[in-house]
Amino acid sequence: MRIGKYAPGRAVKRQIPIRSSNYLAVPMIDEDVVGVITVYDKLEGKEFTESDEEIMKTLSEQAAIAIKNAQLFKEQEDLTISSIKCIAQLLADRPHGAHPAKKSFIKLITLLGKKFNMNELEVKMLQYAAMLHDAGQISIPEEVLKKKGELTGYEYDIIKKHPMKGAEFLSKFKPLKPIVPMILSHHENFNGTGYPQGLKGNDIPLGARILAIVGAFEVMIAEKPYREAFSINAAIKEISKSAGKQFDPIITEVFCEVVRRKDVRKLLEKEFGTR
Repeated sequence: MRIGKYAPGRAVKRQIPIRSSNYLAVPMIDEDVVGVITVYDKLEGKEFTESDEEIMKTLSEQAAIAIKNAQLFKEQEDLTISSIKCIAQLLADRPHGAHPAKKSFIKLITLLGKKFNMNELEVKMLQYAAMLHDAGQISIPEEVLKKKGELTGYEYDIIKKHPMKGAEFLSKFKPLKPIVPMILSHHENFNGTGYPQGLKGNDIPLGARILAIVGAFEVMIAEKPYREAFSINAAIKEISKSAGKQFDPIITEVFCEVVRRKDVRKLLEKEFGTR
């Protein structure tokens, strides 16, 4: 409807309620006009009254606030996604740095989150964590990342600190605070032999336990300069061997089921060129 035309258009243009016997148009205003609510033909043929107008003004104010909040949430979400992409690209641009999360990685993470009854927001945070799980690599010197031989004890200590560095770095971004525990703990082992805190069993956040399995699987099926890629079946076998030691046995079982799905397997084969 054009602004200024008919009752709704006039209510928007003049920023005041427009009322007659059989219609009532009230603009939704929150600094600016964000819309208009119009009602027609009151029950039993009664006329709209001043009392009706006051009720509708209250409703329109609440609606305007709700709309603005939804817009702000969307803007914040867009900003968060942009920040994640920028950080991921910075990591990818470093020599031998972390590669951006592939679609198959995100799909596996999402399916596992849903299998373990995560709600929509929790799944979204898990996806963000998947995209930034190695953010702490930004603190690792390039000569350590590029080293082809065996790492010294000192160099390995630097590597082991990257989850803490990543968690510390990402904690500065308020919208990303829910993923910090996942980033911090995704190198913990189910039997307590991981790092940086030596957490064990269910003391490791669920999201971190999921990330640990999917991350290890992705590393296995990706080709490396020092070894050939594992086949999908060989990688599944290796993951299964580590159930109860490196990985949560329940998550491991569900993960193996998910990887065997035709749609997941097809995506993995397409992205990694492995079978």
